[in-house]
Amino acid sequence: MMIKRTIKRAQVGNEMMFGVGVVLLIFILLLPASIEKKNEVDKSAIALEKINACKTFSNILARVSVTGNLNVTSAFEHNISLTAGSSIVDVEGALCTSIVDSKESMNLAKGLIEVKNVGGEVLIRNV
Repeated sequence: MMIKRTIKRAQVGNEMMFGVGVVLLIFILLLPASIEKKNEVDKSAIALEKINACKTFSNILARVSVTGNLNVTSAFEHNISLTAGSSIVDVEGALCTSIVDSKESMNLAKGLIEVKNVGGEVLIRNV
């Protein structure tokens, strides 16, 4: 007497399908939270870049002012604003202070900015 065995090919059990479905559902539910966290991290990184640019520019102003006849040219990726009669440096919303008061209001476009001390006066311009 011969026993016939039937071989099931390419069939997946219900448990396996359920398990894969649950894993996919978990990934789909976690995706929006992951995207939101990435956006928050990107915003924080941009804010830190602006604060760093502000402090870098302020330090350049201080170094040129104190050192004397010095000429510094540096590249900046953000626009910089100075207000007349104020020592506040504004880099697209990130504020910091400088030891040099601006005699006039000026908006410096991103790119190369030259800061030089000529006879005790600090001159700032886009290059």
